[in-house]
Amino acid sequence: MQFFIAAAALLGLASAAKVTDATLRDNNGLQSAELSIDGVKCSATSAAALGARQIACPGSAFSWHVDGSASDYQVTLFKGTNTGDPQASAKLPVDCRAGGAGQNDQVCTQVGDATVDI
Repeated sequence: MQFFIAAAALLGLASAAKVTDATLRDNNGLQSAELSIDGVKCSATSAAALGARQIACPGSAFSWHVDGSASDYQVTLFKGTNTGDPQASAKLPVDCRAGGAGQNDQVCTQVGDATVDI
């Protein structure tokens, strides 16, 4: 009986967040990113902001980070805004096309949902 109570309590702490509508701009490194976490729009519009370990998303219970390159990206969500908060990652499925600012400029759009179990 105690096991079931402990398991239920532990499972109650876990949650899944859905990441949708992501658009990334990559020109020899991420330049900007927009995405929605459970319907709340989040963005970072500079390479400096994207270099942060955690990016706040006002209105969301999560902060976030995107990394990767060459159409292979991953989104990390943090449950809160403190560096010690629980975190989890998921592959961000995107399709990239030429961005127009040179041969290395890519605009990548999310083509499938990403669910992060945190």
